Amino acid sequence: MGYELKIIDAAGQAKILQDAGEKTPYLKARGGHFSNNPDLHWAIDEGTGSYLFWSPRPLMDSRYFYYFFRGGRMYSLMMDSESSAIVRALDWKSDFLSKELRDSVCAAFAVHGTFGVAEDGGLKVIFKGEGEE
Repeated sequence: MGYELKIIDAAGQAKILQDAGEKTPYLKARGGHFSNNPDLHWAIDEGTGSYLFWSPRPLMDSRYFYYFFRGGRMYSLMMDSESSAIVRALDWKSDFLSKELRDSVCAAFAVHGTFGVAEDGGLKVIFKGEGEE
């Protein structure tokens, strides 16, 4: 089926919060990530249940943060800048030794782009694992 860019509706928000586990408080902080972003999109592959969406940024931080869900696990990802297009895992780093997982992240970004808006036109990213330069 592949990834498609869709608006995160109320059912999608509920799914994300259910899947987020220990990351749920961060998504609910400061009034909630979703309540202030009615046009927030995700790249979702309904066939596999995998999805990617832009994450709230910590104050005073210029990096981009994302959540990627696949295989029952919510991953935190970071990109230093849009111009670098280098994505790194912030947790569960050993999972990303899997080429299939890396390819899925790259496919999701190709649909989602930087901020999950149609005007983005997708983003070709390079996934770098721990210790990779």
